[in-house]
Amino acid sequence: MIYFKKKLIKTFVINLYILINSFLVMINSLFYKGNKKKDQIKIFYGGSLTGNIGGTLVKIKRLRKKFKNNYFGYNCVYLLSNSLYLNKYAIQNLKKNNIPIIHNQNGVFYKGWYGEGWEKKNIEMSYQYHSADYVFYQSKFSKFCSEKFLGKREGPGEILYNAVDTNFFQPSVNKALSSKLKILVTGKYQEHLYENLIFTVNVLKKLIDNKIEANINFAGYYDVQIKKKLINLSHQYGIQDNIEFSGIYTQENANVLYSSSDIYFYFVHQSNCPNSVIEAMSCGLPVICQKTGGLPEIVNKESGICLQTKESWDMPYVPSVEDAFFAVKKIINNYSDYSNNSICKVKRDHDINNWIKKHKEIFQKFI
Repeated sequence: MIYFKKKLIKTFVINLYILINSFLVMINSLFYKGNKKKDQIKIFYGGSLTGNIGGTLVKIKRLRKKFKNNYFGYNCVYLLSNSLYLNKYAIQNLKKNNIPIIHNQNGVFYKGWYGEGWEKKNIEMSYQYHSADYVFYQSKFSKFCSEKFLGKREGPGEILYNAVDTNFFQPSVNKALSSKLKILVTGKYQEHLYENLIFTVNVLKKLIDNKIEANINFAGYYDVQIKKKLINLSHQYGIQDNIEFSGIYTQENANVLYSSSDIYFYFVHQSNCPNSVIEAMSCGLPVICQKTGGLPEIVNKESGICLQTKESWDMPYVPSVEDAFFAVKKIINNYSDYSNNSICKVKRDHDINNWIKKHKEIFQKFI
């Protein structure tokens, strides 16, 4: 009963927020028509929030450092696929007033990830996606699944991977492998991602059973019930002293968290382009992940190991514990090479300056 009450309150708050942001669009069209300076880039983010947890919040936070948010008098709107805070009428109003919409397309909703109601969420996303003047796809996989579930767009777009500030996300001086392997897992984990975390604990047990000293730091947000289950599982395995929950961290101290670790684990099924993986690589962490979604586009064979697993839209899968165990051993034996290659890969393909430059180029083109 309490759960349903919380869900109803959350739904009400979100709908109210959408209504407020959509109303602001209407107000802007009434009072700021013809008052848009074409020689300046003035962005409205459509109500998208900023923060430290979750790729969407982080992305907006990084973009707003360069392009401030304008509630009124803007000449371009930047929207995201997983941040739908404008209704259909607001988008129609923007199109009517010739205000360009630049859309950042992450993933889509499907049964194996979102569960019940995924079709409805895709319909909501689809209108914004097809209405946009230009689309940034976060990976080739993102473009593929968008066309599969939302339909092929008529308008232009391109692949633009997420990016980080490589001057901030960098390894500590003389980074070397710790005597006791430090594995890092970060993110926002709710009930539907629990199996991924069980898998990481099973890999840890396999390492310890084979005389490889290791521990896992679970950093970020974890549902209370998930945390309890993982702690109970570690007690069952007798490895409770080898796991810790360091809690929520901010972007301002994220580089310290990454740099104090050795290897990054990421086993979310068919993820599109996770910021955390790029941040970890930039700090010199080799990555072990699964070979689904957009991850093989980010983690090449020189910077980490993508483990084979089944692709599916109906349910999530994880690799075999045995494969993960041997992947860890392989990285340990060639740690310096993997670490250096991770840094080089990010500098080449995921530098924030190139990401900002590309945004500026498209903004200027459409205003």
